[in-house]
Amino acid sequence: MATPEPKRLFISELICASTIELQLRGRERDEVLTELVAKIPEISDRPAQPARLFFLLVTTTVVQHLAILARISRLVHDRALRQNLTKVDKAEKVIALIREAEAKL
Repeated sequence: MATPEPKRLFISELICASTIELQLRGRERDEVLTELVAKIPEISDRPAQPARLFFLLVTTTVVQHLAILARISRLVHDRALRQNLTKVDKAEKVIALIREAEAKL
């Protein structure tokens, strides 16, 4: 039996004008992060399920950024991992869950 073709992902369907900030006022790291964190409720107000997991990537190269982003993408395909990450109460548990999931890749 043939596996059904996965639905194509269009980034343009995942974003909306209210979540794009073209004119950040901050110039220092903490100022920019504060502005971006303030946007989170706007993202969560979208009709889909509210966002519960956030990953902030700060890298020195585009290649590194894309590699990490791809890795996160593969990891969060695991529903159990997503659910477990929302229930943990310690950073060490987050690391352990991610290590366990990476071992399965």
